[in-house]
Amino acid sequence: AFGSRLRAWFMVGGDGWAARFGLLIAAIGPPTVAVGLWRNLVTAQPAVAVAVLIAYECAVLFVVFTGEVAAELRSRWQERIVDRLDQAIGQWLSRFDRRYREYVLSSLRFVDQKGLVTVGFYQPELDEVFVDVSLAPRAPHQVPTDLLSQLSGEISDRRSIGNLLDHRQPVVLAVVGAPGSGKTTLLRYTARRICQPRLGQRRTVPILLYLRDHASAVVSTPLITLPEVLRSTLGRYGTEEPSGWFERRLPGGDCNVLPDGLDEVARQEDRRDVADWIERQIKQYPRNDYVITSRPHGYRTAGIDGATVLQVRNFTDKQVTRFVGSWYLAVERRSTGVTDEEVRRSAESAAGDLLKRLNGAPRLYELTVNPLLLTMIANVHRFRNALPGSRAELYSEICQ
Repeated sequence: AFGSRLRAWFMVGGDGWAARFGLLIAAIGPPTVAVGLWRNLVTAQPAVAVAVLIAYECAVLFVVFTGEVAAELRSRWQERIVDRLDQAIGQWLSRFDRRYREYVLSSLRFVDQKGLVTVGFYQPELDEVFVDVSLAPRAPHQVPTDLLSQLSGEISDRRSIGNLLDHRQPVVLAVVGAPGSGKTTLLRYTARRICQPRLGQRRTVPILLYLRDHASAVVSTPLITLPEVLRSTLGRYGTEEPSGWFERRLPGGDCNVLPDGLDEVARQEDRRDVADWIERQIKQYPRNDYVITSRPHGYRTAGIDGATVLQVRNFTDKQVTRFVGSWYLAVERRSTGVTDEEVRRSAESAAGDLLKRLNGAPRLYELTVNPLLLTMIANVHRFRNALPGSRAELYSEICQ
């Protein structure tokens, strides 16, 4: 029986047979040599000799065991390294990161004017007219819902979203503001800005999600992952994604996740479910930056745990002047097809006329602190060649 087991133990080929033969020599050879050299000592101290022999054989078994473990680990790590290299090479060859950024840039190129009654033949590009709204830290219950409410004069903070993101320590921000205060436009511009890599930029992948489009999927499938939700927005670009591209980018902290419009999830219980889902994504992918937007009432009923709440500040007089000038310059350039000095003077004249009319109607000028209302005013002035004479007339235009 012992002979059959010994033969079975040696019935391996190649390196395996040599390794086992070497192990047998290591287990038998040194003790045999030791007995031959120190026979008298072994005879005089048999118990010590047996203890030393047992300790030696245990050491040999330990070395064998650790060697087998190391070999198994080496095999597994080799497979993982090969898989990672294969994925990295596949991603590099696919150039999906470049195509994804091109998709984001093209999809967010223009100012979103859906819902406005009076619009012109030309939709200005976002980069042409964007004015960076400022942010100020506020407790959720302190953020007013009124479109024209002003912050207390004691609050002087005017922070830019660009200065709050892409630091070594990731952040979770909740941007809260009244309707038309520029929250969505801020996220759209931020996503475009991220797609234009800069030296030293840490997070180069923007993920912009309109929560109203994904609420039903999140509510019905609470364990749905962020990459799964994102893929439903990519259209044909989704088929070009290398396997697991987003699953590797998110754990690495390469992303800016921008969920927009928490308040646009209509039912309060669904809104809470969506907020819980966002919190799970933050915990699962904690190395990324997150910016969630909402109107005040929506955030109060479904706040994000651990988020820093920032209120969108109203436009200043300087920002109003800058927006009107940029907007008219963009429209005049497109209407004439040229970019010479004459076009610039024409745009400045039209912008000046609008600002003069507004300064002559203080009750209308008060509306310009809200970016959406200011856009409506500019559209009415430019494409109806007039300005409503009262708030009531302008509200009628807005309500239509």
